[in-house]
Amino acid sequence: MLIDLNDKPEQLILEADVCIAGAGAAGITIAIELAKANINVILLEGGGKTYTDESQDLYKGGSNSLFYPKLDSSRLRYLGGTTNHWEGSCRTLSKIDFEKRDWVPNSGWPITKSELDPFYKRAHNYCELGVYDYSIEYWEKHSHLKRTITAESSFETHVNQSSPPTRFGQKYLPYLTNSKNVTLVLNANVTNINESKPIGKISGFTIKNHQNKEYTATADNYIIAMGGLENSRILLLSREASENGLGNENDMLGRYYMDHPGVKMAAVVPTKNWAKSVVMGENLKNQPPRGVAWTLELSEKTLREKKLCNARIAMAERNKLFLSKGVESVHQLKKAYGENIDIDSYFEHIENIIYDWDLVAESIGRKEFNTYYSERAKEFGGYLANAMTEQHPDYNNRITLSDKKDKLGLNKIKLHWKVTNQDKENIKKVVDELAHELSRLRLARVRSLVAEDETDRIFEELLSYGYHHMGGTRMSDDPKNGVVDSQLKIHNRKNIYVAGSSVFPTGGHVTPTLTIVALAIRLADHLIKEKGKS
Repeated sequence: MLIDLNDKPEQLILEADVCIAGAGAAGITIAIELAKANINVILLEGGGKTYTDESQDLYKGGSNSLFYPKLDSSRLRYLGGTTNHWEGSCRTLSKIDFEKRDWVPNSGWPITKSELDPFYKRAHNYCELGVYDYSIEYWEKHSHLKRTITAESSFETHVNQSSPPTRFGQKYLPYLTNSKNVTLVLNANVTNINESKPIGKISGFTIKNHQNKEYTATADNYIIAMGGLENSRILLLSREASENGLGNENDMLGRYYMDHPGVKMAAVVPTKNWAKSVVMGENLKNQPPRGVAWTLELSEKTLREKKLCNARIAMAERNKLFLSKGVESVHQLKKAYGENIDIDSYFEHIENIIYDWDLVAESIGRKEFNTYYSERAKEFGGYLANAMTEQHPDYNNRITLSDKKDKLGLNKIKLHWKVTNQDKENIKKVVDELAHELSRLRLARVRSLVAEDETDRIFEELLSYGYHHMGGTRMSDDPKNGVVDSQLKIHNRKNIYVAGSSVFPTGGHVTPTLTIVALAIRLADHLIKEKGKS
């Protein structure tokens, strides 16, 4: 059944076995799994079937960073959520990502990779993926993929699979509306989680349409699946029984927020021994319909020995202008002067500018006068090695509430996020390892852009983002270290769960969608078993 609260129904009774707030990848997956088990579900979506400014505006918020993307630009607030602009890259987290690593403070999941594997396999169906196999051996045999490095090395070639991508709202709307066990409610904005003292049991969700008309949804069990940022927000806003927010008795709610920083870390000039097609991945032009792609990654053995966080490296061809030392030196000197930063390599920067005077002139001409004249600027300069990196979970990277309110009267998000010194040091070590290995194997010369950066440009204006909102309601067996337990139930509560990437204790380096769906299936199985016991 489908209900749209913007139609302003006067009398509406919303009661079910399970009520889910949020109809993105997690919420839709859980609803379908429960419905197939003959469990009645209310699925609340804050937006409609398609994008509207009215709904999207509720995602606006603030950040302490000048460079972090606007909070309403990296996610979408309508049926299907952020899968509506997902590019479709899928991969499981690695075994080591789940482990407690002594060199990564606050790491460790309360579940293992092997425990999640059966759910990853089932998640493939939801994401419209092929065979559940991420081995390079399989894909070398069944695609045009070839290993980047074949010799024994600290780096390995790994495989990502591509979803079409699946737009969960479009794909699963027919099932949701036709199922006798699902009530899909659109334009239903959850504004409060109702809890009375003493804490322990949730009695309902307060919801509003976009005209501020209020309704209530009640169930035996409740699930928050509103997204990596909104999960923390709605819990922080729900203060009837807990003055600091529901589930925040240990000041862990909103903490350890993570993203996947994309770092332009090195320029790679391959030797003639390293085929261009391998570096560029041109072998993927004739890929299978669903697609596979490769990345360079440090081996698990190397991660342990070197005590590094995970990262994956992709390379893209760039011209001499893009990789010019002289042009970068202009940027370094300009920023150093403008921000009064002391730099050690002043004369080296001047030498770079003199050597690349024609490329510097070309850069200025393009920017100021839109003129193009240098043929050398167009010549092949090498490959840009871009790393998608795992962040160290940091207590001070967090989601809080600002004093500003949205049109529903709810406090907006204030995000506190930065790349920590640990993250920066990790990237420098990854670059050093890449340079050493490619030189040792006589595959390429590597110029570390991170080492040349004296003004933090790489970790500020040049940084890119995965737009992967992780952490904030992290999973932990100990309530003092997290918000939810290994079954995703909020600590010290009987009947409320959290689904989505906000429960990740660490984020690895891969896109989180497949893991979100796998955890959603696992949570649905848990609720089905609990229902069978009652």
